Amino acid sequence: MILSVLPQAHALDVLSPVCQQYIDNNGNVIDPQKPVPTVCIDAANAKKGDPLVGPNGVLTKAVNILSLVVGIIAVWVIILFGGLRMIISGGNPQTVATARKTVIFAAVGLGVAVVAKLVVAFVISKAGQ
Repeated sequence: MILSVLPQAHALDVLSPVCQQYIDNNGNVIDPQKPVPTVCIDAANAKKGDPLVGPNGVLTKAVNILSLVVGIIAVWVIILFGGLRMIISGGNPQTVATARKTVIFAAVGLGVAVVAKLVVAFVISKAGQ
């Protein structure tokens, strides 16, 4: 009730007139030979996307690298290790069962990692909007 009585607030963009001589509408530097004020670079980067969760954001890159590492470890190390144990088991049923469980658990872990990557990518895409 009280908020409806208060006057409206308006924002004034004081950076655009200054930065227009340095940065174009796409956020690119017009003349690389001229020194560009830092505040204009920051404003241009803000137009390009969120530096934390945007397409080139730190969090996005970290998630991509982490999923790549998890995938490599799951596929090349654990699954191959389980398969190698199965091959050299010498027909021992207990060793074959243990090796089979290793391969199955690694495959399930890889599936969980893929689903987790998809969920994180979805959440990041929604947070970046």
